[in-house]
Amino acid sequence: WVINIGAAKLRIGEGMTARHGNLVIKRTAEHVIVTLPNKVVVQWDGLHMAVVKLPGGFGLDKTCGLCGRYNLNPDDDYYMRFGHTDTTDNAIEFGNSWAYPTYYRPCNDVPLEEVDPCDYYPERAVEAELLCVRHLYQVPFTSCHTLVEPATFYENCKRDYCGSEWRRDQ
Repeated sequence: WVINIGAAKLRIGEGMTARHGNLVIKRTAEHVIVTLPNKVVVQWDGLHMAVVKLPGGFGLDKTCGLCGRYNLNPDDDYYMRFGHTDTTDNAIEFGNSWAYPTYYRPCNDVPLEEVDPCDYYPERAVEAELLCVRHLYQVPFTSCHTLVEPATFYENCKRDYCGSEWRRDQ
């Protein structure tokens, strides 16, 4: 993978660890993990999943954005990117406000109304149905069906599969 840090380009292979200034960058088979000087760790899968881990003792109310304000008050986590007074109750509008387009990945706003990715990518729908049935309607999960209705999980599985570009071969 090539990691762009400002104007610098850092090529890092699987299993490698590199330093760039005061950043420590590690590449695993599936992620890039960056440790900042304040011990905040950002883990990214290269496509659409990022995890931000704050170290123990990290001060309250020192974050904003997609991670929320980290102040034990979930009611003020949806502050939009432009201005510290604009909030929304709509998760999609909130996410759109924080989208950061680049030359390589221009961002279009996600529609505020929900879109089923299986409708958008119908060629994936049949494959999604087969995969999700195989995983949710066979052993070991069938023994749980009397306690947990699988229909919602099945629909979510299909939507996740149809909407994912990552690891299509699995």
